[in-house]
Amino acid sequence: MPSSADDLRRFLASVHPYDSFPDADLTRIAGQFQRIPTRRDDVIYRYGEPCAGLYVILDGEVQITSDSDEIVSHLSARNSFGERGLMRDEITGTSATALSDGALLLLPADDFRCLGPDQMRVIQYQVALRCRFHRAPIGGRQIGTGHQTEVP
Repeated sequence: MPSSADDLRRFLASVHPYDSFPDADLTRIAGQFQRIPTRRDDVIYRYGEPCAGLYVILDGEVQITSDSDEIVSHLSARNSFGERGLMRDEITGTSATALSDGALLLLPADDFRCLGPDQMRVIQYQVALRCRFHRAPIGGRQIGTGHQTEVP
């Protein structure tokens, strides 16, 4: 479990897509993440709420469910979630609940919006792959431009 800023940077460097970020960008972004402890059954967010940011699981498990309570994903350490809502309309399209005690990293929405275009392309590609796997449609807003774009 990362305990220092340098440990956190090393952790993120081992997690895709952050492993492709240049060192200077990764160091800057690592300093923006907030650590959030979770307890089993904690509701991280509910469907339709404003999206607080991008989450990366440090430790523990998280279940993502649809608005009809169908299980969408079962996630564990090094998985991320929340990107899709941030890139769409900044409203959560799912609910997230902790399945065990653990810890999350949160990149707040304001800091997410400040990511550079290269980092956003990597994250958009990751989200598009995940949506294809789950057969869910995706439409995203280019962060910082206000333009709508279809993510490949």
